[in-house]
Amino acid sequence: MSSADMSAAGFSFPARVGRVVYRHFLPLGILFDAVVGITWPQPGLALHRSGALSFIIFAIFVCSGLSLDMGALLSQVRRLKAPVYAIVAVSGVFPVVGFVVGRVLTLPPGDFVGLMVVASSPTTLGSGIILSNIAGGSLPLAILTTIVCSMSAVVLMPTVLQVALGLGMRIDLPVGQMMKELGYLILLPTLIGQLLRRPLAEHLERFWSVLTFLPNLLVVMMIFIAISKGSSELRGRGLLLIAHVACVVLSLHIVMLGVNYTAGRIMRLPEPDVRTITLVASQKTLPLSTFVAMTYFAQYPTAVVPCLLFYLCQILVDSLMAHRWARGSRI
Repeated sequence: MSSADMSAAGFSFPARVGRVVYRHFLPLGILFDAVVGITWPQPGLALHRSGALSFIIFAIFVCSGLSLDMGALLSQVRRLKAPVYAIVAVSGVFPVVGFVVGRVLTLPPGDFVGLMVVASSPTTLGSGIILSNIAGGSLPLAILTTIVCSMSAVVLMPTVLQVALGLGMRIDLPVGQMMKELGYLILLPTLIGQLLRRPLAEHLERFWSVLTFLPNLLVVMMIFIAISKGSSELRGRGLLLIAHVACVVLSLHIVMLGVNYTAGRIMRLPEPDVRTITLVASQKTLPLSTFVAMTYFAQYPTAVVPCLLFYLCQILVDSLMAHRWARGSRI
């Protein structure tokens, strides 16, 4: 091999590795967080003490506001049946199913709290829209569903958590304070992102890759803080217990996929809308669920485990479904 060929190979190999890392940054970042956060938690604990969590959530929703094209929603606004159902499914049906699954499969208190936090959280901010688009779903409906579920979560998430956890545990949530803080962390930054979108329109396209990568980086930082904070408890957990929690969250996600797909058929939605509702209304946001688990349930450090495992399960299962739909197959 000539020196030129060796040089080209040398440059191409790091480039290929870089592309792989970029495409799979979030799962690789979570793996990095798990290893480093458990073995060397001091940096994560320092970030937690600095109050970085609130800043991270705020920044994620500013990015969300910047990336949302409200103009694409106008064609969907007149057809509210699917978005209204999504709110009911995400904030009503999901917590009920989560409560039943968590009780039937007997989760420990900390894991049950985490499961209910996930079940009452709004739909995910990014992956649901992306996978819906891959599956041939309706992009305007996916965006509208994400927006209305995120906005309604300011009121519904604290209320649902108070009711659900009050049935099985002696927990008194500061519902009013929680609504106020979620408003600051969801509504305000999303509005700021939207207000900045028009004056920055010329630059957004140029820096679009940065805008889409930054939330993933912020999520990885948040998970590192969460794992570092619960490192002592996580070190004491066995693989069998973690596998048990994984089975529980996987069961919850599969049940909701079936519920939402069936509901879409019953409502006689167009095929693209059925695919969108099935995927988007079955996913949950990782940043907000992790933030709520760490902020309001600090006495249960392992509550973040169901949040992480649910995210990984939904990405794996829904990616397979989306690509199956993209190939023209039926589920």
